[in-house]
Amino acid sequence: MTLDPISLRTAFGSYMTGVTVVTAMSPDSVPVGFTANSFTSVSLDPPLLLVCPAKRLSSYDLFHTCTRFAVNILADDQAAISTLFASRTEDRFGQVNWAQDAWGSPLIEGATAQFSCRVHNRVEAGDHDILIGEVLDFDSNDKPGLGYASGGYFSRSLEHKAQTGVATEMEKRFVGGIISYGDQLLLTPTETGLRLPHFRVPARTSALDTLTHALDGTGIEIGAVYSIYTDTKADRSYTFYRGTAPSVEVANLGRFLPLGSVPQALTGPMAERTIIERYILESQNQQFGLYVGDDEYGDLHPVHPVQKGS
Repeated sequence: MTLDPISLRTAFGSYMTGVTVVTAMSPDSVPVGFTANSFTSVSLDPPLLLVCPAKRLSSYDLFHTCTRFAVNILADDQAAISTLFASRTEDRFGQVNWAQDAWGSPLIEGATAQFSCRVHNRVEAGDHDILIGEVLDFDSNDKPGLGYASGGYFSRSLEHKAQTGVATEMEKRFVGGIISYGDQLLLTPTETGLRLPHFRVPARTSALDTLTHALDGTGIEIGAVYSIYTDTKADRSYTFYRGTAPSVEVANLGRFLPLGSVPQALTGPMAERTIIERYILESQNQQFGLYVGDDEYGDLHPVHPVQKGS
């Protein structure tokens, strides 16, 4: 049986991992590195870890022959560094702060953990090498690590904000869904017109648990957090998740409208229209960001694809 490599890659990518940048110094003292989520702790005695550089890497020959390397586990505010080292950009080290360890390998500043290694073993395995390193020294801190799954980054600290809510008054928290079926989105009728489906979050309850309970029995699959914002005029906080419906029949939640007509149909807060306008743009290439802020100002945390061992 022949396996479809694209489908296989997608299946592999469903496993949630951290993100690392693996680095080494060339014989002529040029730093090199690549982004990888193929990182595993192997042993405590002796202290061993492994990474898997791809044979297609421009720096593959160096990692295939090096005797020293380092692994930098990126913090959740270092997605841009992950993207940089997954690209073919020249002089990548000129765009980050770094220093050499005692053996000359580059360590990226701000990482949540750093491991200085010497090569313990190297095994060729298909289109990758399995590079096993003995840990000579390490450093770590309590910064949350950058996560990766299904083609995008996620942040533990941002996920925590989404589940606990951003408002201080528990009774003013709401959770909602941007629920799609094909190229249609679900809208719910309210006293003031059509709005995105949303529900009040009870005290001592997480936003995600509330949404899961509200959608129980509909077959709707809840996806990633899409927007966390405070409505400053109403003094309420909203957390919206993306979701997919199995059909247009979803109990009494509302009705589906073509994606392009949703912004004009919405009659709720302007923030909801802004959310959908951004969703329309991002759905064109299936790369979604995460907005954290209020109904006027905030930060959009981009989600960039990153390839294993690239």
